[in-house]
Amino acid sequence: MDDNIKQGRSSPMFGDDEGNGSSDELFADAPDQSPKATNIKHTPAGGDLHSFPVGQTTEVTLSDGEQSPELSRNTGASKTSDADKKSSIFEDSGELPPAVAIAASAPPRSSFRTPHLLNGSTEKDGSYIKITVTEPHKVGDSRMSSYVAYKVTTRTNYPYFGSEEEFLVERRFSDFIGLYERLAAKLLGQGIIIPPPPEKSIMGMAMVKMSKSEAPAENEGSAEFIERRRSALERYLNRTAMHPKLREDSEFVEFLQRTLLPKSSSQTMKKMFTRAVSAAQDIVQSMTEEDEWFTDTQKHLDQLDSQFRRLALGVDQLVECRRDVARFSGHLARSLALLSNCEPNGTLRRAISVLADTQEVVENIEGDQANADFFLLSELVRDYIALLGAARETFRQRERLFHTWMTSEAMLTKKRETECKLQMQGKQEKVPDAQREIGEWEDKVNRAQIAFEATSKNIKEEIARFELAKAKDFQDAIVNYLEALAETQQQIVKAWGDFIPEAKAIQ
Repeated sequence: MDDNIKQGRSSPMFGDDEGNGSSDELFADAPDQSPKATNIKHTPAGGDLHSFPVGQTTEVTLSDGEQSPELSRNTGASKTSDADKKSSIFEDSGELPPAVAIAASAPPRSSFRTPHLLNGSTEKDGSYIKITVTEPHKVGDSRMSSYVAYKVTTRTNYPYFGSEEEFLVERRFSDFIGLYERLAAKLLGQGIIIPPPPEKSIMGMAMVKMSKSEAPAENEGSAEFIERRRSALERYLNRTAMHPKLREDSEFVEFLQRTLLPKSSSQTMKKMFTRAVSAAQDIVQSMTEEDEWFTDTQKHLDQLDSQFRRLALGVDQLVECRRDVARFSGHLARSLALLSNCEPNGTLRRAISVLADTQEVVENIEGDQANADFFLLSELVRDYIALLGAARETFRQRERLFHTWMTSEAMLTKKRETECKLQMQGKQEKVPDAQREIGEWEDKVNRAQIAFEATSKNIKEEIARFELAKAKDFQDAIVNYLEALAETQQQIVKAWGDFIPEAKAIQ
């Protein structure tokens, strides 16, 4: 793995920049450190995490539209916060304002960035390739013709990419779709599993087109959609780059290096669709499977698909529940803040005020954990549902090759029967033409048989590679998720632990 690029899988999710973090450290006593400077960005309730810059500033997305009162002071916000209003009560009464102990003493919020479980490919000989998709921006003024473009940066030392080890191009979503279609047209028939790109979203793009901002990631309505798509496109390219045959294909190399790509015409798309439909209609008879491995593997893939879909539903429910916890914690925090303004008992008023601060911290922590649930688990499961579809498609391609082989065999038999009839009828002048046709069909049969056997071999190798990658991806996802969950619980425990003295001080 390229040591110069640290995201997701290449290092523990909450470790240091050099990947020295350990999951054991998450359960150690939280050190007393001052929080990093914090920027607040507003999103609608249930909004998603945006792409955050790496640096000394941690960007926190709240799960509703209101700004965190305590954190707003760290940003030097000019607006009067609820905490400031609470402070004025104590100033009037001559008491000290309530300590911001919970927010100040809590462990530094992790610089949570959209996790990337895939970090390209690194071989034992040191060869590597790493691709990042960043800076989504809107191109065009017209709402109908505008689109979102992304910057695709590639770092690699593979020789077939040339002497440069880093290059950048700009691509739109249709370019990613075109790359997949060209790779599939070239290699899918050989039994190669082609990672699929993210699906199109008419509603998502409608929100982007309606937005007046040139930076759709900053627009509340489209921010979640843009970040999900950007992350999915990055995973798609890195997953493709992990395949040894795909990453050296000229189509893939050209996509990452060439500034301008040839446009796919609508006629070309229609032809590809027509070929796909006709190929499916060619299979008019069921294939009699002689290799039990394919029968067993197809059943295994069907079972995996069913269970992954159930898992996706469960994870989605978990994400929604976590977002609800964050949102309701925020509602409770604001209700407590208002209550503290009305409480005449000084110590009780102080405790309620600090309790509101504590609930606000819990709101932010749970919001980050909801994002971890989504990007570490939900997106990975959906990626594998799509990959399972791609794997099953190779089996259908094999069935088509078998059908072609059997059709060629049937035609060869007919040509041989025709030659026999000509011999029996004494039509010797037509025999050479019949023999020539027999030779042509024998060649077609041989080529069809070779293609079928080669594809069958490739599929077995692809499925073995798929299983290894699946185990590694889910291992990394589970470890990263547990580290995120452990840190979340540790921060919540510390926040409530810091509140206990305030509760005991009530008189």
